[in-house]
Amino acid sequence: MRTLLSKSFVVKPIIAIMILAFTNLSFTLADNEVILKAGTLIPLEVLSEINTKNITTGQIIDFKVTKEICVDKNVVIPFGAIAKGQVSRFEKRKGVGKGASIQIQLKSVTAKDGTDVMLTGGNMSEEGENNLVLSIVLAVFVCPLFLLLKGKQAVIPAGTSISATVATDTYIKL
Repeated sequence: MRTLLSKSFVVKPIIAIMILAFTNLSFTLADNEVILKAGTLIPLEVLSEINTKNITTGQIIDFKVTKEICVDKNVVIPFGAIAKGQVSRFEKRKGVGKGASIQIQLKSVTAKDGTDVMLTGGNMSEEGENNLVLSIVLAVFVCPLFLLLKGKQAVIPAGTSISATVATDTYIKL
């Protein structure tokens, strides 16, 4: 009887269907999860003025998402979500008219479910105005102390726009 059952035309298709069902279940996402693809553009803006007068290397800077990001008609990063950037390079203004400079690298943004989504390609930099020529001319014709004249601070105003992209595929829970 057992041999007859194993050779039956009904058993083999059932086994094949069960194998397919188990394989398919193990490779699908949960119904409440989506993938935010690498390369997705995230538009951002500076929340508050960044000024070299009161900043240091390594300092974390907040940015705001200016457009909600959706995957399969589901919002995964809402408008107003906070993104983090870090001051990667900073130079104070110096004598002989050299202006200050700053460079900020965008690091991550917080998704709707609290997941940190890593960002890439978002660098922002600004340099203060140099007064080198003015400093030298005044030092030569008026007084050598004008060589101590410093350049301007570097300032990035609040509301300045920048874009970054998602660095790697990220699973977001809905």
